[in-house]
Amino acid sequence: MLNEFDKDLASIDLSAENAAELILEAANKRAEGLANKNAELLGKVSKTETLSAAEKAKLAELEAFKSTAEIEAAKAAENWNQASELQKAAWEKEKQALSERLTNYEQSEAKRLITDGISSQLNEIKLNPLFANTTKAFFESQSKVIDGKAMIGDKTQSEFIQEWSQSDEGKAYCLAPQNSGGDGLGGNKTPAITSTDKPLSNKTQGYLANLK
Repeated sequence: MLNEFDKDLASIDLSAENAAELILEAANKRAEGLANKNAELLGKVSKTETLSAAEKAKLAELEAFKSTAEIEAAKAAENWNQASELQKAAWEKEKQALSERLTNYEQSEAKRLITDGISSQLNEIKLNPLFANTTKAFFESQSKVIDGKAMIGDKTQSEFIQEWSQSDEGKAYCLAPQNSGGDGLGGNKTPAITSTDKPLSNKTQGYLANLK
């Protein structure tokens, strides 16, 4: 849409006395077909703030279109102060959008680092599947990314989970080492998994909190 508006601008004599009016008329003409969509998107923002990625992109395009039209109109009217302020506002909005994208990316990467690390460590210590969901949730709640590393307290996530797994409390949540026979949890046997995940006991949660 912005490319089409550029074509409109190229066809307008900016030295004409009514150049500003012609620019606004062209902008309104281009925006007319999108007016209802814009109102719909703005309604979602004000009511539910649940825009899809495509709708957010369309709203950003509409806002950029409006901003460009206002800047060009101010330039055509030789209102340089207004044009400068509008351009600064447009740059600031673009800067904010880039900052938000970077923040979202960093948060996504931090979450991935934490969750992937926990899954890997719990597999390594052979956590009993009965406790998988609650144990993962607990370690996620305690983890933070510092200098690119997943940390729990002053220990790396890996060190913390390994230390916990070697404690008496941790061993109670892990499968027994494999052995060649018997009816315990060794060998090729795995415990039956119930439909609900067992919660960590208060004793264990207290123990984990003291490890930090």
